[in-house]
Amino acid sequence: MTDSVRRYSLHRLRRAALVNPRMALRWLRRAERQRPSAVLRTLRAEVYLRLDRGDEAFVASVDAVTLAGPPAHPASADFLAAVAVMADAGCWIGQPQALPTCDDFAKVSAGSELARSACAQALQAVAVYQWQDCLRGREYLRRAEVFLRDSGHDAVQAMIINGRRMMALGCESGGYRIDPTAWTPVPGGQLCPAALAWSHYLTSRLRRRPGTHTCHPPPAPRPARPGTRDMP
Repeated sequence: MTDSVRRYSLHRLRRAALVNPRMALRWLRRAERQRPSAVLRTLRAEVYLRLDRGDEAFVASVDAVTLAGPPAHPASADFLAAVAVMADAGCWIGQPQALPTCDDFAKVSAGSELARSACAQALQAVAVYQWQDCLRGREYLRRAEVFLRDSGHDAVQAMIINGRRMMALGCESGGYRIDPTAWTPVPGGQLCPAALAWSHYLTSRLRRRPGTHTCHPPPAPRPARPGTRDMP
């Protein structure tokens, strides 16, 4: 297969993954039988997420990271894309995968291009918000916005701003509407370049589950009634 034909085929697969994921899955299985690769396995993981098959997506993404080979310095584009999708799949299905995979995404993306690094920091913030500490997650996302400020990456900036608004809504207004089926492609994977992040990507991941809210003080203990004493 020539490079031009391979590029054309990947373009068709990526388009099919967005508009007809079931057909894309059939094509991917056929293509992988002929020529398995990290790119195809990463695409398969993203298609599984598109179909809300999170466990299969996570397994495929781990396979894709393995196929991409050990991380080099700098990491290859295929490896970075596979790690991005693995973190996204971890975030999709939740713990115990969410926090470690998002941490790994942030670490391996630290030396890559600015947009990818900011997207990785943002997804890490989502995992922290949902599973550890809402206030710390909001601080992580604020830092990601500052990190990207005046960089010209308007799409990523808009994504982060929308994410911050959603986190604030979750903390300050009684929560946001949960929608576990909302899907957009992870920026930095095979379906969406990091610099072209969809503006509602973070909100789609936040709306899969509520945060771990440390923002409200615990209720005060009720005072004892007059004439009673605490039991030993």
